[in-house]
Amino acid sequence: MRLPRVVGKWKFALAAIAAALMVAFVAVPFASAATAVVNGDGDETANVYDVTGLTEGTSSGNQTVADVFSFDGACEYGSGTIDWGDSSGTSAATLTPDGGDLSHVTVSGSHTYADEGTYPISVTLDETGGCSDDFSSVAISGGNAVVGDGALSSSATTPSATEGQYFAASLGILMDANTAADPSDYSVAMTCYNDLPNPPSDCTSQTGASLTPVVNHPGWFTVGGSHTFSEEGIYDVQTFITDGENLPGPAQEWSIDSYVTVSDAALTAHASNPKSLNFKVNKTMTKTLAVFTDADPNGTTSDFTADINWGDGNSCISCGVIVPNGLGGWNVNASHRYTSTGGKTITVVIHDAGTQSNAVAAAKVS
Repeated sequence: MRLPRVVGKWKFALAAIAAALMVAFVAVPFASAATAVVNGDGDETANVYDVTGLTEGTSSGNQTVADVFSFDGACEYGSGTIDWGDSSGTSAATLTPDGGDLSHVTVSGSHTYADEGTYPISVTLDETGGCSDDFSSVAISGGNAVVGDGALSSSATTPSATEGQYFAASLGILMDANTAADPSDYSVAMTCYNDLPNPPSDCTSQTGASLTPVVNHPGWFTVGGSHTFSEEGIYDVQTFITDGENLPGPAQEWSIDSYVTVSDAALTAHASNPKSLNFKVNKTMTKTLAVFTDADPNGTTSDFTADINWGDGNSCISCGVIVPNGLGGWNVNASHRYTSTGGKTITVVIHDAGTQSNAVAAAKVS
């Protein structure tokens, strides 16, 4: 109910009554009530509130931040602004009068915070008339907004690589509920490629992931990795991401497991002699049958085996002797005795763990 405007000694009596009514009103419990600081002309008081349960990058919705009262019932409030404490400027406040009484208004508004944290809220109301002094506005502070971190989620990729060759690809997508998130909000603590002898203890030296914003998807980031795998296989590449801003709660950590299939590098083989190899009938002779290279610069002699078909009905498994040739590749040597003369076709099959290459050599037995 609006109190009539009065003057003289009755004004003070009515002020006491208004104060009693105000006390009765604020006795209703507010779970998030805070201590108000009022800077005005002395005939108003206020309740302020902490706004909790907010999430960065998400609108707060309409939130009550203060209730403002005039002691004498004469001071009216026409408009106001809210400073949300995050250096984004002010926004217009919504003033809701109590039963149409502009001497008691509820102040509310909505805001979207870009980052988590605790922010001081302040309110400035314009006084439209009837106040005891000539102050044109009243400033109220004391409440806070408590903003939590946006939830993280992700999707992983299943990229392919080749042993011994430089690998660079997307390991997955990091999705932050905060659409205003920036790559600087995160730190990539560690990317473990799990191809060292003793993972994960050896992972600390394996970093190299990057975060790149995804076009047309605010809050999404491509997680990029780069590495050179020493051997073929399927590796669980783990990227651990920490949200760099963690107030008011603990740091938010997230991991992405991307399974990378690493193929064996290609072998290239050819006959050692483009024409033919000469053998003597009924005599055991040792010849270099084939020459090959491995696209994996880390390939070693022990990686390979060689099967031979001599073209005379005889064959053997892993019987080729493989030796480095000093030219960046290997020779396949073997011994054999032909029991008949004529032309023969020798086939050499060179095996690595996940690939093979064939070389066909001609033999002339005399």
